[in-house]
This record gives sequence, C-alpha cells and structure tokens, in this order.
Amino acid sequence: MSALDETHDPALASWVDSAQDPQGDFPLQNLPFGRFRRAAGEPWRIGVAIGDEVLDLAALGALDPHVAPLLGPLAHGELNAFMAQGRAACIALRHALFAGLSAGPSGTASLWRARRDELLTLRQSHFSFTTVIALFVSYGSRAGRKRRATP
Repeated sequence: MSALDETHDPALASWVDSAQDPQGDFPLQNLPFGRFRRAAGEPWRIGVAIGDEVLDLAALGALDPHVAPLLGPLAHGELNAFMAQGRAACIALRHALFAGLSAGPSGTASLWRARRDELLTLRQSHFSFTTVIALFVSYGSRAGRKRRATP
C-alpha cells in the first residue's frame, strides 16, 4: 500500500462549495471517475464527482492545455484504456485535478473556477459508477471516515 500524500489531507478544501459538506461522499480528497451525460440521449462521457457535481473531463481537456495530455483516453470516454496506462498516469492526473479543484491560490484553480459552467454539471440521474474498471480501486480519505474495497 502506498503512503498518502497531500491530496488526502482532510484539512484542504475545494472551491466547489458542495464538496465541503461533511455528510457528502465526494470531497476534494475523494475524486472518483464515473460515466455521465448532461441530458438523456446524449453520449456518455467520463467525469469526476466533486461534491454534488461532476467535472467534465472532455471539456476540461479542451479548456486547459496543461491537463489535456494527462487525460489521454479519458477525454474520449475510455476509462479502462486510461487505467491501463498505470499508476504513474493515475497519480499525475489526481494531482492535476486536486490542484485545479483546490481552494488554494493557483492559476489553474482560477481558470477552472472562472469557467465552472463549462466544466461542472449537477450530479443527477445521468451519473453512473457502473463503468467496469479492471484492477483499480482508489478511495480518498476524510477524517473519521473509512472505506473498504470488496471484490
């Protein structure tokens, strides 16, 4: 098991207000991938849950040229292909997402916050964790909360 880094610090906050809800499942420290679509009938895309919203990774790739290369297959809806790139790719993207969603001062976070309407959508009936991910589990941490992965 790997050591936790600053992206797991429960004291750090996000500029996404709903990510601060102590009863919420998706704080800044827990950024799970999932499939979503903005409306019924649209194609499924890959996003990251944050608070009660979803960060659209395809829109993010189009907006931020520094993050686009880290997304790779995710920008095209290919979650398993991204996971097959290995641990280093996952960690690099996690750090980039954390920096962009963090409330701390950052040019990346300022850009994302200014364009939030393009990047975030409410997590409603069109969000799903049903994507099959081979051999990968990532759980964030929050003070007083434990998560357990089961096969």
